[in-house]
Amino acid sequence: MMGTSAGISWLFALLFFGGCKEPVGEIFGDTRVDHAGTADAGIEALAPVVCMDEPGSIHVAWYDDRSGTRGIWYNRTRDGGASWLTADIRLDTAGEAADAVAPSIACVANRVYVVWEDRRDGELDNANIRFNSSDDRGLTWLDQDLALDADPEGAGMSLAPQIQADSSGVYVAWYDNRNGAYDVFLNVSTDGGERWFDQPVRVDTDDRGSAYSASPVVAVDGAGSVVVAWEDSRDGLSDVYVNSSSDYGQTFGSSDVRLDLGEAGSADSFYPRLARDGAHVYVAWHDTASGFGRDIYVSHSADGGGTWGSAFRPETAPEGNVDALYPSIAAYGSDLHVSWQDDRSGGYDVFYRKSPDGGATWEKEEIRLDRDTAGLSHSNRARLLVHSNGTVMVVWEDHRSDEEGVGFNDLYYNFSSDAGTTWSSGDFRVNGNRAGTAYAVNAWSGHSGNAGFFVWADGRFGSADIFFNALVLGESAVYTAPEE
Repeated sequence: MMGTSAGISWLFALLFFGGCKEPVGEIFGDTRVDHAGTADAGIEALAPVVCMDEPGSIHVAWYDDRSGTRGIWYNRTRDGGASWLTADIRLDTAGEAADAVAPSIACVANRVYVVWEDRRDGELDNANIRFNSSDDRGLTWLDQDLALDADPEGAGMSLAPQIQADSSGVYVAWYDNRNGAYDVFLNVSTDGGERWFDQPVRVDTDDRGSAYSASPVVAVDGAGSVVVAWEDSRDGLSDVYVNSSSDYGQTFGSSDVRLDLGEAGSADSFYPRLARDGAHVYVAWHDTASGFGRDIYVSHSADGGGTWGSAFRPETAPEGNVDALYPSIAAYGSDLHVSWQDDRSGGYDVFYRKSPDGGATWEKEEIRLDRDTAGLSHSNRARLLVHSNGTVMVVWEDHRSDEEGVGFNDLYYNFSSDAGTTWSSGDFRVNGNRAGTAYAVNAWSGHSGNAGFFVWADGRFGSADIFFNALVLGESAVYTAPEE
């Protein structure tokens, strides 16, 4: 959960109750985070990943090609976006030797952890999993990054690392083909990233390298319980599987569990997403089990992943009749929050629904969060955040202003101040360039006090840059035309 720091609290107090009688919509306006050359340099900065620690610092990592090869870069703010490090820090320590992409980030207290795919090892251009960390809230980092996949020659391809961290340890899951077809692996450090397992632990329990097991996601509880979910094609088409550990990832169940419905391998189930609060763990995905269109399903475990209930749908549209995709879920207490996109009205819209009891019952029908005409344009790739004070935010990519139909989009958000029961009657634009003139992707949102924070990759200058904005909740970014 997100915390409120003293640093950003005084800033908000100054802005909202001191120097200004009325809150302004944009606290700072769009701020470019990366320093990858001038705006028109043609450098691509992409795939930002973000975490917000309990003291309130916002940490951002991404990859860009400013040095000729793609590298992992980092910046951070400790005052809600008012100031950033004046120079980005490169986290992959091989320099220009090879590409590094696909970062994932986690932070706990003063520590920040980043993992990524890295192609420096071997002659086959295969990716390995590398790690770097900071113990002073991002100011300094290890002089030498670490390899986590125990493949120093680069003989296998290791992909899509996902990191989670808590007071008990640092947990990194990925998939690699060291045994033939891809398997899912986990490595763990219980001392802040200094020491790791000598060999990563394989999580899927079918025969090694016998089938495609990929795209893992991981959730932890602060006491050594680890749950990993992934896509798996051992029986034909893709299914969703899960396995769990109660000993800090050292061992997993001898038999993993399939969560999707119907006969194994009979329908495609993709995009697993995990959420947990204590022993309550949820996995969501979309699949084709019910008909021509895809549906959103969720499965719930009340015992830390030991046993799982039957999958259920948060949607009220008839099964298989619409295309429902890309669930985003969050758990807080007994509440389960789910957001997704579906095309019941033509174009994709963003929907939200809440269960107060882990999916047993639901609060009324789902709520459409994008407030333009239903189905008129695509609103997609929603990401959901739940805050401990009852604020729920959803941010998404929105094409309503793409008048030329070239694929440009803006970012919009909606929010609830009462734990998802009611939502704003309007939605609000995040990016402050002229609407519909560029792409804005990979959106992250955070929250503190009466402000929302947003980070994304943005092509307004031709190539992609990393941007940040802070907005008073319920306000939009405002475009100001440049002076002629």
